Amino acid sequence: MGVLQRSYTVRGLSDSLRDIAAGTNIIYVTTQDGFLLGASNGTVVNVDQTGRDQPLQANCSNNAVIAAIAREINLQGGCSNITALTHMRFTVNGSTFTVAVAQIKAGQRLWCGFAAIPSSEMMKTIEEGTKDSIVVLVCSIAVSVALALVLSVLLVSPLRNLIKDMQNLSKLRFKPVGNSVNIFTELHSMIRDYMAMKQGIHAFSKYVSAGVVRQLLDGNDKMSSLYLERHNVTVVFMDIVGFTSLCEKMAPNTLVTLMSVFMQRMCQVLIAEGATVDKFIGDCIMSFWNHPHPCEDHTYKAVHAVMRCFEELNIMNAENKNKGLPAIEFRAGINTGRVLVGNFGSPQRFDYTVLGDAVNVAARLEQLNKDLGTKILFSESVQRAIAGRLPIEALGEVTIRGREAKMDVYTVIVPACSD
Repeated sequence: MGVLQRSYTVRGLSDSLRDIAAGTNIIYVTTQDGFLLGASNGTVVNVDQTGRDQPLQANCSNNAVIAAIAREINLQGGCSNITALTHMRFTVNGSTFTVAVAQIKAGQRLWCGFAAIPSSEMMKTIEEGTKDSIVVLVCSIAVSVALALVLSVLLVSPLRNLIKDMQNLSKLRFKPVGNSVNIFTELHSMIRDYMAMKQGIHAFSKYVSAGVVRQLLDGNDKMSSLYLERHNVTVVFMDIVGFTSLCEKMAPNTLVTLMSVFMQRMCQVLIAEGATVDKFIGDCIMSFWNHPHPCEDHTYKAVHAVMRCFEELNIMNAENKNKGLPAIEFRAGINTGRVLVGNFGSPQRFDYTVLGDAVNVAARLEQLNKDLGTKILFSESVQRAIAGRLPIEALGEVTIRGREAKMDVYTVIVPACSD
């Protein structure tokens, strides 16, 4: 019965029923309303003008035997009036069939299984009583197999979809796989609880970096407790220019919409370039590279990501100009260095973040753009990592607020923001 382990469509179930039925025997399954779920003979679906399969009533089947049985069942009040295994005789186009009918209930749904065997195929020498018993036995077996196939459709397919969905969830892919509704109480409860968990993880991934969520799903216990470790990362601060003025001039709802679109589009670029988006500090986006997952050539990728953000901002500003919205500008500070990275806070509430002098330098470089008239500033550690790959301009030594020693700073030319 390995055939029962497969997942079936209506056409697939019909193929399996054809394998079971032999010769001129007919096996088919219908819903309570008389729609065909599968049949060993005849058409089982209507194909509409768009090429899609549509349900077909059994009494409209192009198989005369199926259509005749369906009409008789309808006269008797339908499938719901068949309360036990029933057998009957039909003569269709001069051929007599013995038909066994069985009903199956699963939750709130009801199906009927039918097996029709031509009397001419039975052994002529067996007396009628014995012959009828054999017919009923054979029909009952056929109906049981047909119903088992239906159950396999209802059980195997949802479980397979659930497994695929769980595999996608482990990769933070939230698009549903197939239909998650199932008529079995226990399986339905399991799917319902899983979907609730999935929604929770989806919401959680909006508050915490996707990389952290993946580590948690992979069973990294360290990510669920307080810890800090030293690691070499590249940190980026991106802050909007003149945000206070924007707040003063724009209606709150319009401002929120504008800022939401800005944050979304910038974060899409950053994440695509391998960033971990740490947090939003007012109108500032803080991100870093090379943790929790290793990121080869992370310094260059960070600078390249910021350059791409400026390109994306130009596109966004051009779109907003047509809507009568003001242009947005931002400045960025970038630094590479050793930091403390991990979960920082209290056992009851902590954040996954980076701490240390290298982080502070990146923040100060972003602020220093205003004094130097630049849009991107980065440190010597960044310059060494990207030298020869981008047009770098040295700006000399500057004093960083909060630090005694002077440091060399650098910039690159970025596309001008649209007016």
